[in-house]
Amino acid sequence: MVDFEWYRSFVYIYKYNSVSQAAKTRIMTQPAMSQHLASLEAEVGEPLFIRTARKMIPTERGKELYSQLAPLIESLEETSLGFHAASLPTPPRSALDRQLNTIQRKYSRSYLALRPIPFPPLELPTSCSCC
Repeated sequence: MVDFEWYRSFVYIYKYNSVSQAAKTRIMTQPAMSQHLASLEAEVGEPLFIRTARKMIPTERGKELYSQLAPLIESLEETSLGFHAASLPTPPRSALDRQLNTIQRKYSRSYLALRPIPFPPLELPTSCSCC
């Protein structure tokens, strides 16, 4: 049975042509990303990439699978982000104003206070002594 995360890992490896870069982007270890790919390849029954010293080159089967998976993965990730953003509670504006006022009062005299620094006017010479 295929794990959805294997698909996500495959799509990221395909995008970056690199297991290491895909792992960094997904905030995973490189061995975990490699294991996802190996498991997916075992399930598919053939290699999805040709491995070289510098990058991963997708095979024909890898290209086919990517063309099927990429739109689905991107759509699911967008939907997931939408759910996450919608689930974040937004305090009423008056509550935000109260919090900001509290912070401003609390820290108004501390090192966090921002004050303009007066600079004397810049005087430019009218003529150059070197010319």
